[in-house]
Amino acid sequence: MKTLLCALSLILLLGRTGYSAEEQPVRVSYEGRIEVKELEPNLPYLSNRKYVLESVPKDLRSLQITVLAGNAKKPITASIPVDTPVYVCVDSGRNAAREPALEEFLEKLRKDEWTYVGKIPVSDRRMEYLRVYRKQFTKPTRVDFPGAAFTGTLIAAKAISIGPSAKADPTGRP
Repeated sequence: MKTLLCALSLILLLGRTGYSAEEQPVRVSYEGRIEVKELEPNLPYLSNRKYVLESVPKDLRSLQITVLAGNAKKPITASIPVDTPVYVCVDSGRNAAREPALEEFLEKLRKDEWTYVGKIPVSDRRMEYLRVYRKQFTKPTRVDFPGAAFTGTLIAAKAISIGPSAKADPTGRP
C-alpha cells in the first residue's frame, strides 16, 4: 500500500510539473527580457540584434538556451537540480581589454571547475564565437552569473524554465 501511495504521488507530481524525475529544469531568473529557445544553427542568440549562431555541435543541439539582449550586462541566476549538466556560453573575449569583467568571470569559471568544451561560431565578425563551458552538479545548486561582456552569460541545459521574478516574454517572440 505504501508503494502504491508513493507511485501515485510521483504520478501527480510529474503531471503538475511536466518533467520527468530525471529531467527537472534549470530555473533561471533575470531582471530583463529573457527567452528560452532550442539551441540550433541560425538561432539569433541576442534578442536585440540579428547575429546568429552559425553552427552548433551535434551534442549541444538537443539543449535549450537563454536568449538575452546584447550589451545589457545584467546578472542571471540559475537554480540547478541535482545531477544536471549545465553549459554557459560567453563572449569570445576578442575585445577583452575593454571587458575586464569578462576576464574575471573566466577565471572564476576555471576556479569553480567548469570544463571548456569548445566554441560556437557566430555571425558577429568582431566576436567570431562563443566560448562554451560545462559543469555537472552533484547537488542542487544556485549559481549567480555576472552579465560579463557584450553577450552576457547564456545558459544552456536539457530543460530550462524561467523563474517568477524574471521578466519573460510569455509568447517567446524575439
